[in-house]
Amino acid sequence: MNTPKTKDKLKELFHEIKMEKSSDDFMKNLMLRVEKEATIQKKRKIILNYISITIGIASIILIPVLIFYFLNIKITPIQLPDIFSEISSVFENFSIDPNIALLGLVILLLLLGDSILRKFLSRKNELT
Repeated sequence: MNTPKTKDKLKELFHEIKMEKSSDDFMKNLMLRVEKEATIQKKRKIILNYISITIGIASIILIPVLIFYFLNIKITPIQLPDIFSEISSVFENFSIDPNIALLGLVILLLLLGDSILRKFLSRKNELT
């Protein structure tokens, strides 16, 4: 059916159609609709993200609970050893030299200042 004659007729029909210039109000309304649809889609994505995170957290909690419930697994309390008394016996004669602690604090502050200075200089170099 796509003969050269039909192609020519279609071409002539399309050339006869005059394109009208759309009004400014039409363009404004169209752009407003597009913006509204974009904001609605963005809100939907955010809501879907929150819902998926909530479902994930709920499943992390509910799946083990349901497994314990349906398999009738009984949880017996565990007796932990008294760790505090063992730790306190280890550190009875423990003392920290203030000079060593001060040296560590100074090194920590110098490293922190260095990292802040490097970040500041790298941002300054990016701007120029």
